[in-house]
Amino acid sequence: MKQKRKRLLFTGIIAAIAVVLILWTIWENVTVGVTHYTVASSRLPASFDHYKIVVVSDLHNAEFGKENDPIIRLVKEENPDMIAFTGDLIDSSRTNIETAGKLAQNLAEIAPCYYVTGNHEAWIGEQYQILEKKLLDASVVTLHDNFVLLTKNEETIQLAGLDDPDFTDRDSFIQQSMLETKLANQNLNISKL
Repeated sequence: MKQKRKRLLFTGIIAAIAVVLILWTIWENVTVGVTHYTVASSRLPASFDHYKIVVVSDLHNAEFGKENDPIIRLVKEENPDMIAFTGDLIDSSRTNIETAGKLAQNLAEIAPCYYVTGNHEAWIGEQYQILEKKLLDASVVTLHDNFVLLTKNEETIQLAGLDDPDFTDRDSFIQQSMLETKLANQNLNISKL
C-alpha cells in the first residue's frame, strides 16, 4: 500500500511539472516582451551614444492581438532611433505575407527599419520576392550582404546585413566563417567594435 502511494505521489508530481512546463511554453509563445541591452564601445562616435535600436526577430508570422498592436505599442514606447528585423518574420510552413507586411508598414511609421533574412525566408522560395516587395513598399531597407551608412550629427557608422546561409551554397563557407567570407566577397570596410 505504501509503495502504491509513493508511486501515485511521484506520478502526480511528474504530471504537475509537465503541466507547468506546457503552460509556460504556451505562455512564452503568445506573449510579447522587452529586454534591454546596453552596448558600449569607445569606437562608436559620440553622436551614437544612447542610440536606441529595437530588434524584432523570429516572429514566425505570430500575431499578438489585433494587427500586432501590442508589438507596435511596445515599440512606440521604446522610441527607437531605428528598428532592425533580424530574420524569420514569416514562417515557411504557414506563410502569411500580409501579416508580415502590415507589421513592417506600421513599424516603419515609428522609425527607420532595416531587414535581414532568416532561414524561413529562404525556405519560401519564390514567395520571398512578394515579401521583399511588401517590405520595400513599407520603406524597409533590406540588407542583402550589404551595408548602409547611418549618420547622426555628421558622424557615421555602418550597418551591415548578411543573408541567411540558406540563400547560398553552404559549401562555400567551409574554409572561413560565414561572416568573413561574405564580407570579403563584398569588399566591405567593416571593422570590429
